[in-house]
Amino acid sequence: MKNIAIALCTLSMLAACGERGSSSQTGEKPAPDTAQVQAEVEASQEAATAAIDDARRDREEAEQDRGPVRTADYKRTMLGLIAGSYAGDCSTRSGPVSRGAVTVDADGRISAPGLPARNLMDPDANLTLSIQGADGQPSEITFLGGNDRAQWSVSSQRKGDLTTVYSDRGNPIKCVDSRPPQQGRAANLYQALARHISAGGSTLQCAQGRAEARSSRIVAAGNTLSVGNDTLALDDDANEVATVNAGDGTLTYRRETDGGKRVLLTLNRTGRISGLTVSGYRGANIGSCARAPR
Repeated sequence: MKNIAIALCTLSMLAACGERGSSSQTGEKPAPDTAQVQAEVEASQEAATAAIDDARRDREEAEQDRGPVRTADYKRTMLGLIAGSYAGDCSTRSGPVSRGAVTVDADGRISAPGLPARNLMDPDANLTLSIQGADGQPSEITFLGGNDRAQWSVSSQRKGDLTTVYSDRGNPIKCVDSRPPQQGRAANLYQALARHISAGGSTLQCAQGRAEARSSRIVAAGNTLSVGNDTLALDDDANEVATVNAGDGTLTYRRETDGGKRVLLTLNRTGRISGLTVSGYRGANIGSCARAPR
């Protein structure tokens, strides 16, 4: 059989064909390609290392998810941005109020003449703070809170004089030319809240459109948010909204600029980033990010 195989081969393929003939006789498989075997071994090692790293990261994130609940800290930070006495020329539906003021303290207590005091630090109270920035300063602040029993709000607009309106169950008090002492500190809501985001960051699966999801490390620092190799600057004027959900203790932060840049960020109750959506940032290919199912 070997001689027949060799006779059928061209002279230039004599050696190779001879080897094939030998393999046919013995039933042995051709010797594997050394480079291919090496590549397969390296790929297996890389996959094993990646699996170990993923498992370690999952354990670390699961441990941090069991860390201290930060829901109350989210609220205190938001309250600190608007705390103060919004005093001015105040009036209700019944007429002017002498020495009137809408007062918000850092412990969550809101009070005004003729209206019941409320406490947004109550565990069942939801909280929303909206800040519209212009020229590095807030031009409008809206503060909403409530639970199953009551809803209330504080809204301040700077159009010439600052006007503050506090409404409790539809009963408003309005103070014109009010001067809250900490008004200027509310220029950047993201920067104030970023300190509650876990310093180690979070690893999410991100995808743009129908592209395959990729693992990205997300880290917040100062006025920036890093997503993989992309770094977003979040220090420009924007409409910012943060909401604390009393039910599950989560924080949702949303910002949008006049130029169409949008960020939607969700923190769980321990400060872990659990969701992110980014659009309008030129050159950033981020899309939507979510935590991979365990």
